[in-house]
Amino acid sequence: MARVAWVAGKINAGLGRSSEAEAAFQQARDVFDRRGLTYEYALVSLELALILLEQGRTGETRTLAEKMLPIFQAQKVEREALAALQVFYDAAKRETATVELTRRVVKFLYRAQHDPELRFEREGG
Repeated sequence: MARVAWVAGKINAGLGRSSEAEAAFQQARDVFDRRGLTYEYALVSLELALILLEQGRTGETRTLAEKMLPIFQAQKVEREALAALQVFYDAAKRETATVELTRRVVKFLYRAQHDPELRFEREGG
């Protein structure tokens, strides 16, 4: 059910239906959190952050990031994935996270699932 909500969120986001996307991402996020699925939780949280950032809701993005990082530190997520999340967290904490940065982190995390040796480029490259 969580993955269906996640996909529905992606579809709604792509169609510009921000409130529906936000609700679906939050639903999926809550389930992934309860089940301890940290990688999925990270990805859906970042997709939710994109919605928030597109609407200029940097304070809410900061709050979202503050809830994410401790979970990943405790779960011993791969070093480069944690580094990418740390870059996002630091920017969100300063309320300087951008849609572009968040998309880079999302893209990296998707790719890193299948290539643990992949390195995160801290600058846009």
